[in-house]
Amino acid sequence: NFETVRIFVNDVNDIGVKDGVYTYPAGSGCDISATTSSCSGLIQKPLIEVGSSDDNQKIAGNSYKIYLMAIVPEKNIVEFQSETTQNVPGGAVVTVTKNAFAIRSTLTNAAHLESDGRVTQENPDPLAKCKGNAWGDFPIFDTQETLCKNFVQLGSGTGMAYFQGRYFGFRPADGQIIDMISASNASATSYLVGEDVKLTGGGTQEIFPKYCKDALVNVDDVTVVGKQIYFVAGQGTNAHIGFLDTGIGVSCTDASARKRICELGEKGWAQAYAGIASPSWSEELWPKPENVGDQSSATFFLKTDAGDFLTAVVISQSTGFTCAIFKDATLQQVEYKRTLGFDRAGDYKPYFAY
Repeated sequence: NFETVRIFVNDVNDIGVKDGVYTYPAGSGCDISATTSSCSGLIQKPLIEVGSSDDNQKIAGNSYKIYLMAIVPEKNIVEFQSETTQNVPGGAVVTVTKNAFAIRSTLTNAAHLESDGRVTQENPDPLAKCKGNAWGDFPIFDTQETLCKNFVQLGSGTGMAYFQGRYFGFRPADGQIIDMISASNASATSYLVGEDVKLTGGGTQEIFPKYCKDALVNVDDVTVVGKQIYFVAGQGTNAHIGFLDTGIGVSCTDASARKRICELGEKGWAQAYAGIASPSWSEELWPKPENVGDQSSATFFLKTDAGDFLTAVVISQSTGFTCAIFKDATLQQVEYKRTLGFDRAGDYKPYFAY
């Protein structure tokens, strides 16, 4: 069922073209199909122009061109070049500035929970304070003791979440959230996060999004998008992605608190799931946009009990939720077969400039 994928190809129905924001130059874009690709061996492939052919598109007198330079799978990046031409009245060119940037893979590094309670990292950041090794213990920097130390996972949790620089364990049996930094600190009086999102036993700081333990019972793993909790649950044809609605008037014990947004089983991915994670630039999907045509989207990474690594993209519109799930053969690793819940190892932008 592999179809041709068109990348940056001229489409008069593109909203940016309709609104006169940009144009596609002749020969722009490329195709990727099951057997061929015109995207390979690229050398400065034109993509989009702003103001080059239409003075009304110029921004403060400047025009812009963006080129696709190379697709580099071994580095998990796609390289681009932007060209800015600054003009003065009369059409004289003042200067041309060129900048290179790249869009990179969406999960640069991930922290995984091992069955023995350790937390390991998949692809260490070479610039991190506490580097560690690939699939070795994931060390964190303790700001109080000013040293690198390993996480401690307590309470028989099998899930894992990341939120605002902190890591949390998750216990599906009773829906309990565990603060892993406190669990790693011998002087901490508690490592359990209450439903008031403070540490139980006198915590004063809100460290996690609002949640309901009863509503998270038997969920396989959780992840945080913005300040909302999303989860993967069920198995076989009932497997699905959902989110926890903690809005006004929603009861923790009410089944409506768990909203299904992507039916994994019905879409052919009827498996049991061990983990879910989401990149930091995903958008909150609830409430649904009110206006027709508006949308928000979130990307989720899923790990099955069998070790398959899947990517799901969920789009929220006024009419409801739609999702697409796929498996990229280049992202599979044998370590996924033994590890449990996981999440991103920090906040990353999906691109970087040279």
